[in-house]
Amino acid sequence: MDDFRQFELDLKKFTDVMPEAAETIKKKIAMDLLRRVVLKSPVDSGRFKGNWFARVGSPVTEPTDDVDPSGNATIMRGVVAIEKSQPGNDIWLSNNVPYAGVIEDGHS
Repeated sequence: MDDFRQFELDLKKFTDVMPEAAETIKKKIAMDLLRRVVLKSPVDSGRFKGNWFARVGSPVTEPTDDVDPSGNATIMRGVVAIEKSQPGNDIWLSNNVPYAGVIEDGHS
């Protein structure tokens, strides 16, 4: 069994036993991941950083014209979205600028 599948099974067991703790941990992980990807994103104009989104239920699928060179406003927007998550909800992190894949592949 691959590591991801095992992690998923372990998380399911934990969620069944301690749902409140699991929800708190899920939100903490999502916030930490968002903060890390935003702060580590390269900056030219700040559009790439401004296009990181956290959303509960389904990913954001369209880019925005938001520009956020520091990433602070983007992180705060994401924290507000993540806080709305309820037990059983998926939290999605996405960035939909057309060149996001190129940056992810190491070109900036």
